[in-house]
This record gives sequence, structure tokens and C-alpha cells, in this order.
Amino acid sequence: MRVMPAGSWIGRFQLLRVLGKGSMGVVYLATDPRIGRPIALKTFRPEGGPPEFSRDEMEDQFLREARLAGRLQHPNIVSVFDVGRARDVPFIVMEYVDGESLKALLGAHVRFTVPEALWIVREIAEAVGHAHEKSVLHRDIKPGNVLVTREGPVKVTDFGVGKLLSSVTSGHSRKGLIVGSPAYMSPEQIREEKLDPRSDLFSLGVVAYELLTGSRPFGGESLASLAYKILNAQPIDPRAVRPDIPPVAEDVFRRVLAKSREERPADARAFIAEIDRLGAGLERVASLSPAAAEVIARLSREKQDLVTQAVVGRSSEPSQGAPFAQGPPPRPGRSRLLVVAASALILLGTAWLVSRFSVDARGRAGPRPA
Repeated sequence: MRVMPAGSWIGRFQLLRVLGKGSMGVVYLATDPRIGRPIALKTFRPEGGPPEFSRDEMEDQFLREARLAGRLQHPNIVSVFDVGRARDVPFIVMEYVDGESLKALLGAHVRFTVPEALWIVREIAEAVGHAHEKSVLHRDIKPGNVLVTREGPVKVTDFGVGKLLSSVTSGHSRKGLIVGSPAYMSPEQIREEKLDPRSDLFSLGVVAYELLTGSRPFGGESLASLAYKILNAQPIDPRAVRPDIPPVAEDVFRRVLAKSREERPADARAFIAEIDRLGAGLERVASLSPAAAEVIARLSREKQDLVTQAVVGRSSEPSQGAPFAQGPPPRPGRSRLLVVAASALILLGTAWLVSRFSVDARGRAGPRPA
């Protein structure tokens, strides 16, 4: 994946630095000169997508998800402002969140207080609940898709793998392509069954367990063993891992991580009620502790140092065949904007890590035969 040097222009947006890279695109910190605000700009490169999808199919999906995300306006959801195309490369323009992902914080061994963890989970549930009210499933709730700032609200991102409920329940997704991250999948995702909001709530339950204990409720040395445990095993009582968690935690996680969706909370409101039951009598917080906030600041500094070292070739002339030219942005009238209100980029790259699982009558999982 080619990284554009700082100072380059994509459409009318000037790139400042790289925020992250994936198999299907690069996310840049950029600026919109019309209004002078920082934005996150994500490019989309279908060459990195799964081979069973054609370029036209992936771009059609990209635009369909763009229209879908226009439904989602919530303080706990990363806003998408626009979508466009420059030199045949689609891009989306999103709210820039000056923070770090929960994945990065967990990787830095941040130990959240119980009130802190419950606040984060409650914020995610608010975002997911709003999406469900708009008939949108996320389908990939995980720490990597949750951003936390030092002072502001928790933000959920990458609704680009989400689907309209009507599409999911009618089998709109291509059979055999499981969208999501294995460790956070619901049993029905693994079985490739029709999904509803309770699938997202199971995934959120896995995130909640990990925030409180520092470990996931289900693990495995292979995708098949992981799938088997999600389908059959019960998580360890979180109080056995962390004694300061309230005693009601075992019952709460028995409900939110139930194998049968009928036994889980019916919706995000009911899920939040379970989280509030877990936090009854504890201090309510609405921000990170100073220690956790300092970790965010340190990670941001380290990431900026790495990016500064990695991004090279900042010449004033674009290289031969470069998809975007450096220099002043094109006139606004020549910009080819596709739609207003866009969605997060489709993270299909995570999907191909997931094997196709077959489940027999006793709930055993294994690779699906070709």
C-alpha cells in the first residue's frame, strides 16, 4: 500500500500525516482548507480485498455503506462527513478523534478501574443502541473499533462492515464470507445464521469482560478451537480473575454472553440495565483516570515519532504514476463528490482471517470442507 507523503492533496484535502494503515487502505490526518478543521481521511484500495469479490462489487459495497452511514448521527459514533474519488481512488472523510483505541490501551496493559470500564462499555452500548434504532448492525464490535480520548466521549468507529437489518436477515451478505473478528464473534455469526441486535450485544459483552479482567472470555490456539469455545464453553467467573469486581458480575456475564440469543438482553437498553446492575453502589465516572489519560498521551507521542520516521520521500514533485499530485487543491467545482453523509471504510480484510466453520448437531466446530 503506497503511503502519500505529507503535503500531498487528495481532492481538496491536504494530508498531514499517517494515522494508520491496513490491507485495503491508509488513514491520514488531513485538513480541510475550506473550514480549517482537521479530519481523518481514509483511502480505499480494492486490490487488498478478498479475491472472491470483484473491484466493482467492492466499490458498490463501499457506496452502499456510505449511504447507510448517513443514518448514524450520535455523540458516541465517529461522524462521516463526505465521500469522494480522486484519480479513481475512493476516499471517505471522517471526524478526527484525538485519542487511542481500546486495543492500544489494552496492549499497553492499562488496568481500568471498575467504574472506568463500566463507563466505557455504557458509552459503546449507547452508540450501538442508536445504530440498532436506525436498523443498522455493526457486526464487528471489538477494542480496535473503539476510540477513547483523554477527556471527551468514547467513540465507536468502522460501521463500514455494518449492514441494514433487513439485508442481514435476508441473507444479503455473500454466503461463506464471515464479517467480523473471530474472538468477538457471537455464536450465530460463527454458524452463519441470520443476525439481529443481540449479536452485537454478545460482542460487546466480550469487550466488557476483557476491559474488566484484562483477558478475553474465550480463547483458543486455532480458529476452530476458538469457535468451539464460543459455541460451547462458559467463561471463567470474572471475580476469579479480579476479586474487586462486584459479586453480581458472574450472573451479568452469564446473561450477556449466553449461547442462545433468546437468553441475552433484548436490546441495548436492557444491556445497559445489566451494566448498571453490575455498577450499583459504585462511583459513576464520565472520563478516564489521570493514569489512563497519560497512557493515551504517551502512545500518541510514540506513534507520531514512528510515523515521522516511516514517511519518507517528501519531495515537491510527485513520483511517476503517483495517484495523487502534490500542490494546490483542485477547484471545488471540479471535485467529483459522490454522496453527502458517508460510512466508514469496509474492513473486509479482517473477514478473510476467519475460516468457514461447520457445526454439527452437538455444536462442534471445525473447518468447512471445500
